[in-house]
Parts: sequence; C-alpha cells; structure tokens
Amino acid sequence: MQMLGIALAFLTATPASPAAERRTWRVERASVTFELTRDDLRAWTGNTAGPLAFSIAALLDAEKKEFDRTAAELAREIEAPGEDDSEARYVMDESMTFEVMSVVGPLVAYRETSGSSTPGAAHPTRYEIHVVRDVSRPDATASLLDFYSEHEIVRALKADRFVRAFGDPEKGFESAATLDDLIASLDPEYARRESDEPGGDCGFEVSFGSDMMKHFYFHDLVKEQVAVRVAVAPGNEWCNRVSGRQYLGLLLPIPAALRDDLLKARRGEAGFLAAGRRSAGALTWTGDWEMDLWKLARPGPSPRP
Repeated sequence: MQMLGIALAFLTATPASPAAERRTWRVERASVTFELTRDDLRAWTGNTAGPLAFSIAALLDAEKKEFDRTAAELAREIEAPGEDDSEARYVMDESMTFEVMSVVGPLVAYRETSGSSTPGAAHPTRYEIHVVRDVSRPDATASLLDFYSEHEIVRALKADRFVRAFGDPEKGFESAATLDDLIASLDPEYARRESDEPGGDCGFEVSFGSDMMKHFYFHDLVKEQVAVRVAVAPGNEWCNRVSGRQYLGLLLPIPAALRDDLLKARRGEAGFLAAGRRSAGALTWTGDWEMDLWKLARPGPSPRP
C-alpha cells in the first residue's frame, strides 16, 4: 500500500448551481433511475437500494486503480538514477476526464479524454473516445443503427458538408447506397487536393468507419428532426495528440423509440440534450494522478545528487 502515500490524486467536478446540487429522474419504460450530483452521475436499474448500473465516479476509480497497477509494474523495472538524471525521469502522471454530453432515456453519451506521461516513453500520449452506454442493459453500448435504417444514415451523411468534402465522385460517392460503400468513397487525399487549406491541416487526417455510428450524442431537436453529433477518429497519432476528433453534424428524423425520451430531455424533465447542458449542472469530472516511481520502488530518502 505504499503507493497510497506517494501518488497525488485530485478529483474535480465542474461547479453546479445550487438548484442542481442533487437531481433525480426516472425512465419508467426502462426501469432506470438517475441521480446527478456534484460528485457523480449514477444510475440504477430497478430498486435504487440495489447495485449501481452506471457511475462516473466508479469509472474514475477504475482508472485510478489501473494507474496504480501500471505504476507498480514500472517501479519494479526501474534502475538506479545516474548523476545526470533529473527527477522528472521518474515521474509518471495522468489526467483523465469524463464529460457527459447527453442523457436521453437510458442512453448516456459521454466523452472520455486522457493525457499521460510515462518514464521511458518517447512522448506524452493522449486519447479521446466517445461512448454511448445503454444503462438498462449490463455493459451494453448503443449505435445510431439501433434507431435508424442504413438508408437514413447514408442520406444524412451525404448531406453533411464535411463528409461531402471527402466524397470522391470517381469512387462512387453519389451512387453509394450502403454505409460500407459510402465510407469506401471518402478519401482524405481527394479532400486535400480539392481544398485551399494548408496541406498539413489535421482537418484532413480523419478515419471514417462504420464504427463511428457508436460514437455520437444528441445535440438538440429541430422541429421534427434531431441534431446528432458523430465523432470521427483522427487519421494519425500526431493529429490525435494535437487536435482530437472531428465532429459530423447530422439531421435525422426523431426515432419513434426515443421520441418521448428526447422531448423530456429537451424540456429538462428527464435527462438533457447537449444544447441544454449548462442548465443541467456538473457534467465534467476529472482525475489527476502523479507518481514518483523511484520513491515507490524504494521508499525513503532519494539518492539523487
């Protein structure tokens, strides 16, 4: 248990308004109860006296345990410091953030970002992922294809200005009828050639794939349509570190299965849409951890000069 005294851990949440200190709502059709506080967004299925079905605080705790486990492994491998070594050589750190973007019915859409520095690594690392959890089912994730036909998705993607910039007519962009065919027609090099933007712009370095249908959140309702944001992964590691993901803005019909949930989220009665996040309360939680691996490996005075 040495690492408990050595690691520095800070958990912070975006301040909430007094009215949003504790907020609860229930999704009757899915038998899910949510509770939002400054410290957590959590949910239960069935009885709230039972185990949690979802918890941001639990996700952060799991990440902290993984950080400690990795630090312990690295500490067992380090060598004694040399005369020219700086203390920074032995410091491992990580910052992890969970930002909830929308809650619609039992669907919780959140963005997970992490930046870390590990002794011996060539450079700091960063990642960003978007997850949509269906908390009514254990460990279940959701996809836009759960609520829309492939034809509806393809039509919406073709209407997006950003997607159209990548649509190579020689690869069948206009005639593409399936998601796989559409993705095969999207070419970053074509977009680069047709654009006046600088050649090194990370805006061209994107990786389209059918998996992106699992990385979305609900932004707002526009008449009888719902505005959906879809996260697209960077095409290389450099752009992943410096800019993160690109976002598509799709307008889709309001799906019958989610109509009531979307309307309640729009009114702030149960859940929320991204456009109304500010009034929802604390929706960003961060953990910052730091470990001196030399002290972890050999507690006591450091032999460094």
